[in-house]
Amino acid sequence: MRRVPWITLAAAAFAISAGVWAWHPQLGTYRGLSGLDSTLFGLVCARVIAEVRRAHHGFSIAVGGLALAGFLLKCGAELITGTTVFADNSAADYVPVPLAYLIGLSVGLACAAVERLDRTSPHGGRLSLGK
Repeated sequence: MRRVPWITLAAAAFAISAGVWAWHPQLGTYRGLSGLDSTLFGLVCARVIAEVRRAHHGFSIAVGGLALAGFLLKCGAELITGTTVFADNSAADYVPVPLAYLIGLSVGLACAAVERLDRTSPHGGRLSLGK
């Protein structure tokens, strides 16, 4: 089994926790797995775009780019309105944290980039995130 998704999730768990703690210290707890879902979304989108770029499949690149753009627009709308786009936020103790989604996405994209560098490294994969 490939280790990259597991390493990516571990890095995201740390980064999301640190980010929420630093920028939203008023939150006693952060619940939900949306940040980690965003991490996997970023990892998959980056992998798909990289693969279809090699195959010169423009339509698939556009779909991947639109998926990322839509995700960023969703996060932007949540930051501006303070409400969620897809989840029910009617519970009194529910606070949306779009920052967690953006951090998760960033970690997923970054890990995909490192994975890509590892594959193309002339140094024999010294960056090795695993296979």
